[in-house]
Amino acid sequence: MPALISRDDLERDTMRKSMKLVLVGVLVAFGAAQLNAQTSVTNIVQNLNLKLTAYYQTDVTTNSSTITRNAGKASVANTDIIALLGLQLNVVFTSDAKLLLISNLEDSLNPEIVVRDKVGGNNVDTAVGQYFSVTVIQSIESSKIKLDPLNVSGTGYEVLEFQMTVDGADFSLQGFAQTAISTVKYQGHVVGGVQTGTMNVSGSGNYRASPAGGMVPVAIKGTVQVLGKDVEVTTP
Repeated sequence: MPALISRDDLERDTMRKSMKLVLVGVLVAFGAAQLNAQTSVTNIVQNLNLKLTAYYQTDVTTNSSTITRNAGKASVANTDIIALLGLQLNVVFTSDAKLLLISNLEDSLNPEIVVRDKVGGNNVDTAVGQYFSVTVIQSIESSKIKLDPLNVSGTGYEVLEFQMTVDGADFSLQGFAQTAISTVKYQGHVVGGVQTGTMNVSGSGNYRASPAGGMVPVAIKGTVQVLGKDVEVTTP
């Protein structure tokens, strides 16, 4: 008769064998003893916050002795990006709408950006990856997995690229983040770890800097913040 294996032993063995790094990353290890992958979809859900400044060239001014080249600037935050995505998708998002980064535990190296809004009191997610996406350029970690009790900790070093292509904006941003790795649990059981932090980003492209104006070339700098470590399980 085979020896019985406890749930805790399964969790420790799964964590030890399956641990791997993912995007802003979600570090996950999981098994059938924790989540039934055949009948459910398990996601790590994080808040995505952007605070950007776009610099653009404005008209030259002159006087009798000086020619001056002028630069304008425009702030670009979550509300601006959500509004642009709404126009592109012909969707009217409410003031409660927010940008989320969702990573599937079975395909965690390919996270998806969605807009989550409230409709009739329920959360409704709108996939926007066709217009606004994130790519992991490089991901390095220095982490420790404590086995009893299970615990994940450490530091991640990430290079990410964000790309947006809609009628009012077309730009690419790249940045580096030193992130904190911490344990993620679902219903009291460890399913892995998640990375959270803030990265400085910069890039270029084109942006409609004023409602009445057209697209203009821009140089962009700012921050992208990834926070939270919610776990959501849904049944297809």
